[in-house]
Amino acid sequence: MSFRIEPGVEPATTIDPAQFIRMAFEGAPLAPLIAERPSLASVSDYMPPVTTTPGALTADAENNLWIRTSTMIDGRPVYDVVNRRGELFDRVQLPAFRTIAGFGSGVIYMAMKDSTGVVHLERARVR
Repeated sequence: MSFRIEPGVEPATTIDPAQFIRMAFEGAPLAPLIAERPSLASVSDYMPPVTTTPGALTADAENNLWIRTSTMIDGRPVYDVVNRRGELFDRVQLPAFRTIAGFGSGVIYMAMKDSTGVVHLERARVR
C-alpha cells in the first residue's frame, strides 16, 4: 500500500502505513466481540413459544390480548387470543400477507401491501 503525495506538499512523515498501523494499535486493548456472553445455562435450547418482534402482543377493543406465536402455517402467523382472566379462548390465523393494524368494537383492521407497494386497510368481523 502506498500514498500519492500531491506536488508541492511535504509529507508529515515517511513512515510505512503498515508500520504506522502496528504502532497505533501496539499495546491498545482490543474491544471484545461480544460485551458479555451469557452462560450456557441461561440460553434456552428450544424456540420460544411467542415472537419478540414489535406488534407480537396486541390488545383488542374487548380487552383480549392477541399473542403472535412462533407457529407459522402456510407462511401465515398464528395468534393465541387470551381474555382478562388469562384463559386461552381462541386461536386465529390471519389471511395471507395481512398484518394486524388495530381493532374496533367487534372488528379487526388488517394492513396488506399490494404488488405495487401500496398499503391497503381491510376490516373483518371478529367472531
